[in-house]
Order: sequence, then C-alpha cells, then structure tokens
Amino acid sequence: MTDQPRKIGRFEIQLELGRGAMGCVYLAHDPKIDRKVAIKTIHSGAGTSQAEANESRVRFLREAQAAGRLLHPGIVTIFDVGEEGSESYIAMEYIDGPTLEAATKADNLMPVEKAVQLVIQAARALHFAHQHKIIHRDVKPANLMLVGDRQVKVTDFGLAKNPSADLTSAGTLIGTPTYMSPEQVMGKALDGRSDLFSLGVVLYELLTGDKPFGGETISTIIYKILHEMPRRPDLVNPRVPPPLVKILLRSIEKDPAKRYASCEEFAKVLQEYLDAVS
Repeated sequence: MTDQPRKIGRFEIQLELGRGAMGCVYLAHDPKIDRKVAIKTIHSGAGTSQAEANESRVRFLREAQAAGRLLHPGIVTIFDVGEEGSESYIAMEYIDGPTLEAATKADNLMPVEKAVQLVIQAARALHFAHQHKIIHRDVKPANLMLVGDRQVKVTDFGLAKNPSADLTSAGTLIGTPTYMSPEQVMGKALDGRSDLFSLGVVLYELLTGDKPFGGETISTIIYKILHEMPRRPDLVNPRVPPPLVKILLRSIEKDPAKRYASCEEFAKVLQEYLDAVS
C-alpha cells in the first residue's frame, strides 16, 4: 500500500524547495487547474509566545493580501491563501529559476548591462506596488527571481506594509539588515524610496560582488548604513562605468530626499544610461 501524498489544502506536495526557522516552501500540484505551484507555509517556532505567533501569522497573511492585489508581470502571482491545522499557507506562481543571490558573488558577476536591465525591471515592478500603497520592505537578491535568462520577478511580500497600517511591534527590527534603508533602521515612516535604497544596494552587489554596508555584526552593519558611504563601486570593480557610479550612489543616499523621487525615476535614469552606451 502506497502512502497518500501529503496535502496542504487542495494542493499535493511534491518536493521541499526550502526551509527556514518559521516555515517551508514546497513545490506542489494544483489538481483543480493541473499546474505546478509554490506553497509557502508558516508555523510557530519552539519557544514562540502566542503574541509573537499571532504577529507572524498576521504578517504572513498580509503577504497574500498585498501581493494578491499586485497583478504585474514583474511580481510573483498569488493564487490562494488558507490555513491547515497550525500552518498558514500561500499558494503562488512557481518560478523554475534561481534567485539573484548567486550573481552577487565576485567570481560569478553578470555583464554590467544585464545587471542594469534586471534592476530596471525590478524597479518598475516595485513602482507598481508603490502605486498601490504597498512597500515591500525586504528587497534583496534572494527575493528577486530569474525567469529564463533576462526576466526578473519580485517575490516574498511577507514584510510588505501599507504605509497606513501599523502591524509591527514597537522596537522590532523587520527586514534584512544589510539591505535596509536608514529610515527603516530608525523605525521611521517608509515610502517607496526605502525600497529604492534597498534595490540600489542590490545593484551595487550585482556590479561588484561586494556588500556596500557589510559587517560581522548587525550593529556594525547598521552603523555603516546610518553613517558611512560605501567604497565607490568602480574602485571595487573597475568595469563599472563612471556614469553608472553616479546613478548608483544617488540611489543609496542616506537622506531619502537626495535619492531619486521614485523607483520609476530610478528605472528611467538607468534606461537612459543603457540607451547612451548601446
């Protein structure tokens, strides 16, 4: 007698794709529409208080509510959301491709023009989210997925936040410190320029293979984000052209008012750069 495949909701789990402290991502089959989907689950970790578990659940479900409204070719599509026992889950578009993480390694950098093209796509997708009053808050290479060789999709709106909402406990650090904007580190109100800063950090890594605000501890990283400018990217990688250096450094200015006004403006300036060198 063969074991029945594990199910989450109506979805038949086929393969575990990844696992973290709070949940897993699976490849699954949707029998109703006969397609592959990615299932993301969340559960309470050992020692988690009820209040923390509830906050994690609320934040997780907000991912579905936020991303489910964002129908854009550059954003991973959400199909369904539900709860199964102690687990909450989201069923989303399955992307058969890598994230941009590998492309941030110094020995695996992509051509400059390709990196810029991918960041332009991500910037336009984020601008679409911002127009719908959704701030991602966790833009990083692991949340940018490649479809084929030249298309990128933004995923994981688990930390996304409507600027008018307040679902985060005071003093709680939400996001990945290396990519946080100064205003996010300080717990200030965020707008799309915070995601723009994070995307600028991603572009810096794609061009240099180095983190602009690296450090061994979170406190060191945060100090650099708040008080230090990184090395010029062309000093880290001489292949980075000076006009692109100027664009990149503006995107990661400490003061949001000194950055580009929006991710759309960032995308436009990057496209003008590409047009000029092509």
